[in-house]
Amino acid sequence: MLIAACSSEVEVALSPIELAKNATTAYPCPGNDSQIERVVITTTAVSSGFITASACGYPNSEYGPATVLFVDDSSAVQELLSESKNFWLSNESTFSNLGSSLEITGLIGNPFDNNEIKLMIDLEQEQITAQLLEPPNPVSIQGLMKREIAGSDLKLIKTLASNDSYRRHAITYQSGELKISGIMNIPTGDGPFPTLVLGHGYIDPDIYTSGRGLAREQDYLARKGFIVLHTDYRNHATSDDDPANNIEFRLGYVEDVVNAAAALRASDIAQIDKSRIGYLGRSMGGGIGYQAMVAYPGVFDAYVLYAPTSENAVDNFNRWGRVAADFANEVSRTYGLPEDQPQFWQNMSAINYFERVQDPVLIHHDTLDSSCNINWSRSASKELLRLKKEVTFLEYDGEYHAFYRDWTLSMQRTVKFLNQNL
Repeated sequence: MLIAACSSEVEVALSPIELAKNATTAYPCPGNDSQIERVVITTTAVSSGFITASACGYPNSEYGPATVLFVDDSSAVQELLSESKNFWLSNESTFSNLGSSLEITGLIGNPFDNNEIKLMIDLEQEQITAQLLEPPNPVSIQGLMKREIAGSDLKLIKTLASNDSYRRHAITYQSGELKISGIMNIPTGDGPFPTLVLGHGYIDPDIYTSGRGLAREQDYLARKGFIVLHTDYRNHATSDDDPANNIEFRLGYVEDVVNAAAALRASDIAQIDKSRIGYLGRSMGGGIGYQAMVAYPGVFDAYVLYAPTSENAVDNFNRWGRVAADFANEVSRTYGLPEDQPQFWQNMSAINYFERVQDPVLIHHDTLDSSCNINWSRSASKELLRLKKEVTFLEYDGEYHAFYRDWTLSMQRTVKFLNQNL
């Protein structure tokens, strides 16, 4: 079945997951209040269709009684659970697809008592059971989901440079209680322009200077008509410090990029197209992208990841953490090593939450990368494809971590992808 969104000139075919979401949002809410609307909280692929969890409520509400639907390939809808007053869906709800059964976490029995449960749906026996859950560790993907999006107060501090294509500004914005510095390139003209938040790879904060990292990308993308906000992250340049950031596996950086998007949308800068905001991250910044897309689906409209770190926290710790003796010892004392506390490390790994991904993803990776193993990106793209997510994975044979020979080609592909998805 093919449904197209039509204009006077262009027809755009909707993907299967978009069809399932549309069928769910069209499913009627009870009562006659015209302001109440159905919101899709989470979706997962099953054989011959999708399972969706949704809730009805007023715009911007956090919770609603759970409705679980099976939407088949022809967009026909079957109820598995309808408007349950016992199980309330929140924005943090997630699916785990176990084959013959599903688990939905983040459900709560009463939105005011903060008790979380896991709802288990046996697809073969058509039975639903529930299990009360312990509160998540604050240092986990689930804990990250509970951190409030609080980005605001984007300010252009001063103009640093200008050319025929764009002006470069020093900026600050609020990420929760912290003030974060960075740079922002704004193309010449009235706009509005699609906007990108850029997340750089690891640079020692002791030598980092504002806007350092992704310099080629900042210039190229601004010349192609994108506003570029390159965040410094907390603990970098003139940003405020967060002393717990390292032992919390730099989850604060995820907050900083998500809050950059929120600050852009709250800004009164007229050139910003607030309906088109994407993310581009390299290396560590790519790993941040994985965490952002599962913890805060929908905050960005598209993701571009260059040679990202692993979507599995154990890979990253084995690659960099174990060789830093002081850090490894602190991690061992605080959380336990992967071989001792596997559940903690599973909960820190974005790949275990890929069901929550809603937005298109482009991954570039190079075969000779000696820093970030290309097999990490192969694994991530394979899992996203299995879950029927919109992912494009491009390998560059004979290229290295920083991209040299094929950098221009990769950027041309990036711009094409962004123009199609923003």
